[in-house]
Amino acid sequence: MIRVGDGDGVSLVASQYNDSIWLRMNDLICTNSISENESSLKLDIFPNPSTGLFTIQGLLHDDEIRITNLLGKIVTFGRNNESISLKESGIYFIEIQRNKQKFIQKISIQ
Repeated sequence: MIRVGDGDGVSLVASQYNDSIWLRMNDLICTNSISENESSLKLDIFPNPSTGLFTIQGLLHDDEIRITNLLGKIVTFGRNNESISLKESGIYFIEIQRNKQKFIQKISIQ
């Protein structure tokens, strides 16, 4: 495996292509919500999967939103944007930071 990413985001990418191994690793690493970062933030992201437009419910005015792709590249960054649109299909991670708490969820764009 090769570790890639920039900043806080580090992802794992298979160095040798093998569907069954990669799918199993994806299931182990990329759960729908990341339990190690559980917090008391009450947020809902829907629909998931989506065709590109989704809503984040429960945001506060100063919440920071960062969306990264599987390689850890930041796709968009901003504050309190309840409706977000992504054009390219794929798997993304939405990270929402409120003070010192983080909420991270995997989303799928079809």
